[in-house]
Amino acid sequence: MKGLVYAGNTKDETTVIDKVHEIKDNYGIEKVVFVGDRGMLTHSNIEALKDEKDLQTISALTHGEMKTLLDKQVIALDLFDERSIYEVTDPVEPRRRYCLCRNPQAAQREHETRGRLLRLTTDALAKIAAYKRAATVETLGARVGRVLAKYKMGKFIQWSVEPDPNRAKSSEHRLHWSIKTDKMAEEQRFDGCYIIASDVDQQAMNTLEVVNAYKRLTFVERAFRSLKTVQLEIRPVYHKTRMNGFAAMFFSACCHIICNGIWNSAWHHCSQQMRRVRRGVGPSEV
Repeated sequence: MKGLVYAGNTKDETTVIDKVHEIKDNYGIEKVVFVGDRGMLTHSNIEALKDEKDLQTISALTHGEMKTLLDKQVIALDLFDERSIYEVTDPVEPRRRYCLCRNPQAAQREHETRGRLLRLTTDALAKIAAYKRAATVETLGARVGRVLAKYKMGKFIQWSVEPDPNRAKSSEHRLHWSIKTDKMAEEQRFDGCYIIASDVDQQAMNTLEVVNAYKRLTFVERAFRSLKTVQLEIRPVYHKTRMNGFAAMFFSACCHIICNGIWNSAWHHCSQQMRRVRRGVGPSEV
Protein backbone atom coordinates (compact mmCIF):
# COMPACT_ATOMS: atom_id res chain seq x y z
CA MET A 1 0.00 0.00 0.00
CA LYS A 2 1.22 3.46 -0.88
CA GLY A 3 -0.22 6.81 0.16
CA LEU A 4 0.21 10.16 -1.56
CA VAL A 5 -0.63 13.61 -0.25
CA TYR A 6 -1.54 16.33 -2.71
CA ALA A 7 -2.15 20.02 -2.26
CA GLY A 8 -5.70 20.81 -1.22
CA ASN A 9 -6.54 22.54 -4.49
CA THR A 10 -5.57 19.53 -6.64
CA LYS A 11 -8.43 18.14 -8.70
CA ASP A 12 -8.91 14.38 -8.46
CA GLU A 13 -9.01 13.82 -12.20
CA THR A 14 -5.56 15.43 -12.72
CA THR A 15 -3.84 12.69 -10.69
CA VAL A 16 -5.12 9.67 -12.60
CA ILE A 17 -2.96 9.34 -15.72
CA ASP A 18 0.43 9.81 -14.03
CA LYS A 19 -0.43 7.40 -11.23
CA VAL A 20 -1.57 4.72 -13.66
CA HIS A 21 1.76 4.98 -15.46
CA GLU A 22 3.60 4.89 -12.12
CA ILE A 23 1.81 1.72 -11.04
CA LYS A 24 2.75 -0.06 -14.25
CA ASP A 25 6.34 1.22 -14.41
CA ASN A 26 7.41 1.11 -10.75
CA TYR A 27 5.68 -2.07 -9.63
CA GLY A 28 6.01 -4.17 -12.78
CA ILE A 29 2.27 -4.78 -13.05
CA GLU A 30 1.55 -5.75 -16.62
CA LYS A 31 -2.25 -5.60 -16.64
CA VAL A 32 -4.20 -3.00 -14.66
CA VAL A 33 -7.94 -2.63 -14.07
CA PHE A 34 -8.45 0.88 -12.71
CA VAL A 35 -11.69 1.41 -10.76
CA GLY A 36 -12.63 5.04 -10.19
CA ASP A 37 -15.69 7.14 -9.53
CA ARG A 38 -17.15 9.80 -11.83
CA GLY A 39 -14.80 12.44 -10.45
CA MET A 40 -11.66 10.40 -11.09
CA LEU A 41 -12.41 8.71 -14.40
CA THR A 42 -13.84 11.60 -16.36
CA HIS A 43 -14.60 11.33 -20.07
CA SER A 44 -11.34 13.09 -20.94
CA ASN A 45 -9.30 10.70 -18.74
CA ILE A 46 -10.96 7.65 -20.27
CA GLU A 47 -10.23 8.97 -23.75
CA ALA A 48 -6.60 9.61 -22.80
CA LEU A 49 -6.19 6.10 -21.37
CA LYS A 50 -8.17 4.04 -23.89
CA ASP A 51 -5.11 3.40 -26.08
CA GLU A 52 -2.95 2.46 -23.08
CA LYS A 53 -1.71 -1.11 -23.42
CA ASP A 54 -3.02 -3.64 -20.87
CA LEU A 55 -5.11 -1.03 -19.04
CA GLN A 56 -8.86 -1.31 -18.54
CA THR A 57 -11.24 0.82 -16.50
CA ILE A 58 -14.43 0.55 -14.49
CA SER A 59 -16.43 3.65 -13.67
CA ALA A 60 -19.96 5.07 -13.55
CA LEU A 61 -21.66 7.39 -16.01
CA THR A 62 -22.99 10.83 -15.20
CA HIS A 63 -26.67 11.65 -15.76
CA GLY A 64 -25.70 13.60 -18.86
CA GLU A 65 -23.90 10.60 -20.34
CA MET A 66 -26.86 8.36 -19.50
CA LYS A 67 -29.21 10.74 -21.33
CA THR A 68 -26.89 10.70 -24.35
CA LEU A 69 -27.09 6.89 -24.50
CA LEU A 70 -30.86 7.11 -24.15
CA ASP A 71 -31.09 9.61 -27.03
CA LYS A 72 -28.87 7.35 -29.16
CA GLN A 73 -31.19 4.42 -28.28
CA VAL A 74 -28.29 2.42 -26.88
CA ILE A 75 -30.29 1.96 -23.66
CA ALA A 76 -33.98 2.05 -22.73
CA LEU A 77 -35.47 3.00 -19.38
CA ASP A 78 -37.37 -0.27 -19.05
CA LEU A 79 -34.02 -2.12 -18.97
CA PHE A 80 -33.26 -0.74 -15.49
CA ASP A 81 -34.41 -3.43 -13.09
CA GLU A 82 -34.29 -3.69 -9.31
CA ARG A 83 -33.61 -7.44 -9.26
CA SER A 84 -31.28 -8.04 -12.19
CA ILE A 85 -28.48 -6.25 -14.02
CA TYR A 86 -28.88 -5.81 -17.77
CA GLU A 87 -25.77 -5.36 -19.89
CA VAL A 88 -25.69 -3.59 -23.26
CA THR A 89 -22.99 -2.48 -25.68
CA ASP A 90 -22.81 0.45 -28.06
CA PRO A 91 -22.54 -0.73 -31.70
CA VAL A 92 -20.29 2.26 -32.37
CA GLU A 93 -17.94 1.22 -29.55
CA PRO A 94 -18.43 -2.54 -29.05
CA ARG A 95 -15.62 -2.91 -26.50
CA ARG A 96 -17.49 -0.62 -24.08
CA ARG A 97 -19.82 -2.47 -21.72
CA TYR A 98 -22.71 -0.78 -19.93
CA CYS A 99 -24.22 -2.48 -16.87
CA LEU A 100 -27.66 -1.04 -16.10
CA CYS A 101 -28.68 -1.03 -12.42
CA ARG A 102 -31.47 0.44 -10.32
CA ASN A 103 -31.62 0.98 -6.57
CA PRO A 104 -35.17 1.61 -5.22
CA GLN A 105 -33.86 3.09 -1.96
CA ALA A 106 -31.69 5.52 -3.91
CA ALA A 107 -34.68 6.38 -6.13
CA GLN A 108 -36.76 7.31 -3.09
CA ARG A 109 -33.88 9.26 -1.58
CA GLU A 110 -33.23 11.22 -4.79
CA HIS A 111 -36.93 12.01 -5.19
CA GLU A 112 -37.21 13.31 -1.64
CA THR A 113 -33.97 15.30 -1.88
CA ARG A 114 -35.05 16.98 -5.11
CA GLY A 115 -38.44 17.85 -3.62
CA ARG A 116 -36.84 19.32 -0.50
CA LEU A 117 -34.34 21.42 -2.49
CA LEU A 118 -37.09 22.61 -4.80
CA ARG A 119 -39.20 23.73 -1.84
CA LEU A 120 -36.25 25.61 -0.39
CA THR A 121 -35.63 27.22 -3.78
CA THR A 122 -39.21 28.31 -4.31
CA ASP A 123 -39.44 29.69 -0.76
CA ALA A 124 -36.26 31.72 -1.33
CA LEU A 125 -37.54 33.00 -4.68
CA ALA A 126 -40.82 34.01 -3.05
CA LYS A 127 -38.89 36.07 -0.50
CA ILE A 128 -36.89 37.76 -3.25
CA ALA A 129 -40.08 38.52 -5.18
CA ALA A 130 -41.59 40.13 -2.07
CA TYR A 131 -38.70 42.58 -1.63
CA LYS A 132 -39.51 46.07 -0.24
CA ARG A 133 -36.34 48.11 -0.56
CA ALA A 134 -35.52 49.63 -3.92
CA ALA A 135 -33.10 47.56 -5.99
CA THR A 136 -31.89 47.29 -9.55
CA VAL A 137 -32.73 44.50 -11.97
CA GLU A 138 -29.11 43.34 -11.76
CA THR A 139 -29.32 43.09 -7.97
CA LEU A 140 -32.45 40.96 -8.14
CA GLY A 141 -30.87 38.75 -10.78
CA ALA A 142 -27.79 38.27 -8.62
CA ARG A 143 -29.99 37.24 -5.68
CA VAL A 144 -31.81 34.70 -7.82
CA GLY A 145 -28.50 33.39 -9.15
CA ARG A 146 -27.15 32.83 -5.64
CA VAL A 147 -30.26 30.88 -4.66
CA LEU A 148 -30.15 28.66 -7.74
CA ALA A 149 -26.43 28.03 -7.28
CA LYS A 150 -26.89 27.18 -3.61
CA TYR A 151 -29.59 24.56 -4.15
CA LYS A 152 -28.49 23.40 -7.65
CA MET A 153 -32.02 23.82 -8.98
CA GLY A 154 -31.33 26.17 -11.87
CA LYS A 155 -32.21 23.64 -14.56
CA PHE A 156 -35.72 23.29 -13.12
CA ILE A 157 -36.55 27.01 -12.80
CA GLN A 158 -37.56 29.43 -15.55
CA TRP A 159 -37.31 33.01 -14.34
CA SER A 160 -37.20 36.63 -15.51
CA VAL A 161 -37.32 40.10 -14.05
CA GLU A 162 -39.83 42.59 -15.45
CA PRO A 163 -38.21 46.02 -14.98
CA ASP A 164 -39.92 49.16 -13.79
CA PRO A 165 -40.11 51.34 -16.94
CA ASN A 166 -39.73 54.56 -14.92
CA ARG A 167 -36.74 53.90 -12.66
CA ALA A 168 -33.64 51.69 -12.77
CA LYS A 169 -33.55 51.33 -8.98
CA SER A 170 -37.05 50.66 -7.83
CA SER A 171 -39.27 48.52 -5.62
CA GLU A 172 -41.63 47.97 -8.55
CA HIS A 173 -39.54 45.46 -10.51
CA ARG A 174 -41.37 42.15 -10.80
CA LEU A 175 -39.75 38.75 -10.49
CA HIS A 176 -41.56 36.03 -12.42
CA TRP A 177 -40.60 32.37 -12.10
CA SER A 178 -42.05 28.95 -12.77
CA ILE A 179 -41.04 25.29 -12.47
CA LYS A 180 -40.08 23.47 -15.66
CA THR A 181 -42.33 20.44 -15.21
CA ASP A 182 -40.98 18.76 -18.34
CA LYS A 183 -37.43 18.95 -16.98
CA MET A 184 -38.61 17.60 -13.64
CA ALA A 185 -40.33 14.65 -15.30
CA GLU A 186 -37.25 13.94 -17.41
CA GLU A 187 -34.99 13.96 -14.35
CA GLN A 188 -37.32 11.74 -12.34
CA ARG A 189 -37.09 9.02 -14.97
CA PHE A 190 -33.50 8.37 -13.88
CA ASP A 191 -34.16 8.29 -10.13
CA GLY A 192 -32.25 5.35 -8.65
CA CYS A 193 -30.79 4.41 -12.04
CA TYR A 194 -27.06 4.18 -12.60
CA ILE A 195 -24.78 2.67 -15.23
CA ILE A 196 -21.42 1.04 -14.59
CA ALA A 197 -19.24 1.36 -17.70
CA SER A 198 -16.19 -0.79 -18.39
CA ASP A 199 -13.97 -2.07 -21.15
CA VAL A 200 -12.86 -5.16 -19.20
CA ASP A 201 -13.19 -8.33 -21.28
CA GLN A 202 -16.28 -10.43 -20.62
CA GLN A 203 -14.07 -13.49 -20.19
CA ALA A 204 -12.13 -11.77 -17.41
CA MET A 205 -15.08 -10.31 -15.47
CA ASN A 206 -18.77 -11.01 -15.89
CA THR A 207 -21.50 -8.40 -15.39
CA LEU A 208 -21.94 -8.97 -11.67
CA GLU A 209 -18.19 -8.88 -11.02
CA VAL A 210 -17.87 -5.54 -12.83
CA VAL A 211 -20.67 -4.00 -10.76
CA ASN A 212 -19.32 -5.41 -7.49
CA ALA A 213 -15.84 -4.08 -8.31
CA TYR A 214 -17.28 -0.59 -8.60
CA LYS A 215 -19.38 -0.96 -5.45
CA ARG A 216 -16.23 -1.77 -3.47
CA LEU A 217 -15.33 1.91 -3.81
CA THR A 218 -17.68 2.39 -0.84
CA PHE A 219 -14.87 1.02 1.36
CA VAL A 220 -12.59 3.79 0.09
CA GLU A 221 -15.27 6.42 0.71
CA ARG A 222 -15.83 5.03 4.20
CA ALA A 223 -12.09 5.24 4.89
CA PHE A 224 -11.93 8.89 3.85
CA ARG A 225 -15.03 9.69 5.90
CA SER A 226 -13.46 7.99 8.91
CA LEU A 227 -10.20 9.91 8.43
CA LYS A 228 -11.82 13.30 7.99
CA THR A 229 -14.80 13.42 10.32
CA VAL A 230 -16.24 10.29 11.90
CA GLN A 231 -13.47 8.69 13.99
CA LEU A 232 -10.04 10.25 13.55
CA GLU A 233 -11.17 13.81 12.67
CA ILE A 234 -7.88 14.98 11.17
CA ARG A 235 -9.50 18.17 9.90
CA PRO A 236 -8.76 21.00 10.26
CA VAL A 237 -5.02 20.53 9.70
CA TYR A 238 -2.98 23.15 11.57
CA HIS A 239 0.45 22.02 10.40
CA LYS A 240 2.22 24.77 8.49
CA THR A 241 5.18 22.90 7.04
CA ARG A 242 5.08 20.33 4.25
CA MET A 243 6.77 17.52 6.20
CA ASN A 244 4.58 18.02 9.26
CA GLY A 245 1.52 17.75 7.05
CA PHE A 246 2.84 14.51 5.54
CA ALA A 247 3.57 13.15 9.03
CA ALA A 248 0.05 13.95 10.22
CA MET A 249 -1.46 12.14 7.24
CA PHE A 250 0.86 9.16 7.73
CA PHE A 251 -0.04 8.67 11.39
CA SER A 252 -3.74 9.17 10.61
CA ALA A 253 -3.54 6.45 7.96
CA CYS A 254 -1.80 4.14 10.43
CA CYS A 255 -4.53 4.80 13.00
CA HIS A 256 -7.18 4.05 10.40
CA ILE A 257 -5.54 0.70 9.59
CA ILE A 258 -5.57 -0.18 13.30
CA CYS A 259 -9.22 0.93 13.72
CA ASN A 260 -10.19 -0.99 10.59
CA GLY A 261 -8.47 -4.11 11.89
CA ILE A 262 -10.30 -3.83 15.22
CA TRP A 263 -13.61 -3.32 13.42
CA ASN A 264 -13.08 -6.32 11.13
CA SER A 265 -12.07 -8.50 14.08
CA ALA A 266 -15.15 -7.45 16.06
CA TRP A 267 -17.42 -7.99 13.06
CA HIS A 268 -15.96 -11.46 12.48
CA HIS A 269 -16.50 -12.34 16.14
CA CYS A 270 -20.11 -11.06 16.09
CA SER A 271 -20.81 -13.02 12.91
CA GLN A 272 -19.52 -16.21 14.55
CA GLN A 273 -21.74 -15.62 17.58
CA MET A 274 -24.80 -15.01 15.40
CA ARG A 275 -24.18 -18.26 13.52
CA ARG A 276 -23.95 -20.12 16.83
CA VAL A 277 -27.24 -18.59 17.98
CA ARG A 278 -28.97 -19.54 14.71
CA ARG A 279 -27.76 -23.13 15.11
CA GLY A 280 -29.15 -23.15 18.68
CA VAL A 281 -25.73 -23.65 20.23
CA GLY A 282 -25.74 -20.38 22.17
CA PRO A 283 -23.09 -17.66 22.21
CA SER A 284 -19.65 -18.56 23.42
CA GLU A 285 -17.88 -16.58 26.10
CA VAL A 286 -15.83 -13.64 24.85
